[in-house]
Amino acid sequence: MRKTWIDRVLSHLSRLQAGSTNLQGLVESVATTRDGFRQQLETFRASWPDNPEVSQSEASHIERSLVDLGDILSALDQALRESSRPLNWSAWIERIRPPLESLRQQRLKMQSWPTSNEIVNRLLRHLDYWRAGHPAGAMTRQLLDQTPLLEDHWDALIARFDIAQQEELWSSLDPVLRIFEQWRINLDVSLPAESARWSEEIVDSLKQFDQLLVRLVEPELASGPTAFPVINLLLSASDQVLEGSAGWPQLHALAQSAAQLFQLQVDAPTLAQSKMVECLQEVENLSAQDQVERFREVMAALIRSSQELARLNGAEELVNLKTSDAYQPEQNQLNLPPMLSSLYELAADYVDGRTSAEALRPGILQLQAVVNRFSVRPAGQAEVALALGDLTETVAILQDLEASPSRSLLVELEEVLQDCAESLASLQSS
Repeated sequence: MRKTWIDRVLSHLSRLQAGSTNLQGLVESVATTRDGFRQQLETFRASWPDNPEVSQSEASHIERSLVDLGDILSALDQALRESSRPLNWSAWIERIRPPLESLRQQRLKMQSWPTSNEIVNRLLRHLDYWRAGHPAGAMTRQLLDQTPLLEDHWDALIARFDIAQQEELWSSLDPVLRIFEQWRINLDVSLPAESARWSEEIVDSLKQFDQLLVRLVEPELASGPTAFPVINLLLSASDQVLEGSAGWPQLHALAQSAAQLFQLQVDAPTLAQSKMVECLQEVENLSAQDQVERFREVMAALIRSSQELARLNGAEELVNLKTSDAYQPEQNQLNLPPMLSSLYELAADYVDGRTSAEALRPGILQLQAVVNRFSVRPAGQAEVALALGDLTETVAILQDLEASPSRSLLVELEEVLQDCAESLASLQSS
């Protein structure tokens, strides 16, 4: 999952707390993030009354968090401009985290009730709104248009089972698909009498589907590599993808289902503290174009996040932890564009004493030239701003590392280079 702007503010604060001197990177990131929250708040206030997915209490909660974050960022921006001495970076981190955590927990909670499928959960809110006598708006129609994608998603998930098991699974989903089709047909006419039980039928059918799915996969995965059968199933599917005996749609469907199941079954605060959803989203973004090393890195991160979530969620132990080399990422095998990869290698050689600062300097100057070229591109394009911010931060870390080589700065460089690769890829595809 991509870092958000507020995550990058926190990253800058953490680096400054650890001794970095890149103050300008924080100044720019704070200003951009503050303006983004202001715009987000304005948009939310204008749109939520017509949004069937947000209740009054949820809207108040989200609005309060957005206001608090905007106020904190404004105060930090002012402190950065007015203070001539280093600020208490830890204190600012502690001020930002509570409203940010509150905002993310509320959004997670809205997505995770009452079924294991996020799109269905959203549709249930629209269904209640429609049954209360409100006309179907553009949001409802757009969401209903996505229901064929649900069938494709379930089809990829069910395909791994034998014919008899597939029929049993589909029989539990048929009521859901039938109701959505009836709703689409009756969207602009009077409510059919049977619609009074639609929400209940949808929830019951999906619970039956989830229970059946668990019953089918649990025996073969009870002694799998993690404490969570659905993750074991995902890891098994990843093995099959690497071997060429399974396709990408099945892997992506499993990752999406796993994320939705965790949102339903694990308390929102616990899930928000873990990296599980982030890792599952990374699995969803994997494709045949990714190198095997990248694939293994993501799966290794998934196992680690499973262990951490099990610990946070109170699981007593994990069984049969996987030790196969298939999930052990090779050291320094980063999936980066050539120029960024060569910069990392130069920096690693410098930190390990295999080369001098003079060898690193041309790479820094080359990257600075790229930043200068980005700076003259048209303003107002989000992808350009994101790429420029990542590249500028990379230059600053390289300059810090050139002045004082350290292993911690090398780790920071690796993180920001990954951000650069993502933002540059987004820019090229926009």
